[in-house]
Amino acid sequence: MLPIIIIKILKSQNIDFTIVRKDIKLTSVTGLVDIEESFNCYFKIVKNSFFSYSTIVKLEFKVTQKAYSEGILYNFKIYFDYGTIVIVNRKTNTKKFHVTSLSTILNKIILHFDSYFCLTKFLNWKDWKEITLIVSKKEHNSYKGIIRINNLLEIFNKKQSFNEKYEFCNFLLEITR
Repeated sequence: MLPIIIIKILKSQNIDFTIVRKDIKLTSVTGLVDIEESFNCYFKIVKNSFFSYSTIVKLEFKVTQKAYSEGILYNFKIYFDYGTIVIVNRKTNTKKFHVTSLSTILNKIILHFDSYFCLTKFLNWKDWKEITLIVSKKEHNSYKGIIRINNLLEIFNKKQSFNEKYEFCNFLLEITR
């Protein structure tokens, strides 16, 4: 969700986040995702029978906002030409835009973030994209694929090593010089 200070500044400029804006910018899409934990993956192995197992991998791209900012969510739906907006929690008055369709994730979400990558979430993005590619090739149904996904999920969302984060920061410094 947008930090309160940013919302206060933008509201002082009379920007209404409850309405859909027709002029959403590519950098706005990436910037909002950079603030959130937008790349999610759920992984489960299910026993089908005595000797049979199947792997369930659910990928989700999401952006969550308070209801007073729901216009932003509709902008995402318009921009990606796909996705749904649902209530997350009535008590906290939050909604989310989300995409779970593998083809949309591959053809729209990944294409956007390959071109306009998130700075602070890049390592999560890289791992999520790799999991998406494993699933798209149906490799998640093999033992090797399961191990690869499990290894990626172990470091996913803030669990990257210090060295990974340090090397990425050095990379960013190099491209800005």
